[in-house]
Amino acid sequence: MFSSSTLHAARNLLRQYSTAPPYPGPAFAFDIDGVLLRGRSVIPAAHHALNSLYDQSNERWRAPITFITNGGGTTEAARAQKLTDMLNVPVHEQQIVLSHTPMKTLIDAYKHRAILTVGNPHCASVARSYGFQHVIDTETLAHIHTHSAPFAKVDHVQPSPGDYLVAKMPVAVVFVMTDSRDWGRDIQLLLDVLRSDGHPKRAHSDKQTVDLYFSNPDILFPNEYHMPRLAGGSFAVALRAVYRHVTGTDLQYVQFGKPHAPNYQLAESVLRNQLMYMGYCPESMPAIYAIGDNPPSDVRGANARGDPWRSVLVRTGNFQGQNDETDTAHVVFDNVAHAVQHALEQHDMYS
Repeated sequence: MFSSSTLHAARNLLRQYSTAPPYPGPAFAFDIDGVLLRGRSVIPAAHHALNSLYDQSNERWRAPITFITNGGGTTEAARAQKLTDMLNVPVHEQQIVLSHTPMKTLIDAYKHRAILTVGNPHCASVARSYGFQHVIDTETLAHIHTHSAPFAKVDHVQPSPGDYLVAKMPVAVVFVMTDSRDWGRDIQLLLDVLRSDGHPKRAHSDKQTVDLYFSNPDILFPNEYHMPRLAGGSFAVALRAVYRHVTGTDLQYVQFGKPHAPNYQLAESVLRNQLMYMGYCPESMPAIYAIGDNPPSDVRGANARGDPWRSVLVRTGNFQGQNDETDTAHVVFDNVAHAVQHALEQHDMYS
């Protein structure tokens, strides 16, 4: 049973929401790479776009903002600080939805079980920051299980006593959190783990008992190079192909990241929380402009969510054409500044 004080607070909250005015303007869900940044460089139009949305005199955003990216391998707080430093506007960790942010919702299932992470050296600590208690990464596991990845260079790794304890536990789940730094090592170790009972040294079986979650489904991403580079989704394609070839069965997994629904649901929650803070009804968003550069992720995800989402393509990253024939955006612009200007004009907010 709820206490009388809790019920009273809930009634007051409901009364406040029911009397709050509806929000009349647009909300924004920005992709990062290819829209605001290109590698380590800021796309020039990004400054103009964000400055038009941030009220410097009152130090607040003029509209609800979220940054929803298929990037990862860091905490939401660290990503927010990096954006703040590069874009010269304050970005808060509550505004960030990374490709692996939905993994936070898995805490009840795996908090006390062994987790194997794939990605950069920070991924294990990111998983621990989410509350998972027994985490080890593929680089450390390869060092502990000598000769398990014969071509991997892991001599520099210095496992902690806790790493050795986790390595003795059966792996319950694999989190692929960002791009693999060594495809050969990681595919080999995952093939061992996924074909075992969680102990990679034990006899192999073609029956998968270890859970697997991928975060970033993008095949390509833009950086400073003149052509897009392979992204995390390419590693998933390779792992699935090898697993199928070896076992004769399809790999079972769950996919997070755009265009999949969990990341958009989190983004909607972020925007509703900002509306509450701004004093508006949290359920009132006339339009959410999802501005991205990748039709199969940014446009497909926004279109799948339907109203009030509006898919917007910009030509500063992966996409360079008029519009995509398969994943067709509502509108296409040369850059993010033009996209934001269009959204503000549609809601009589441009100044």
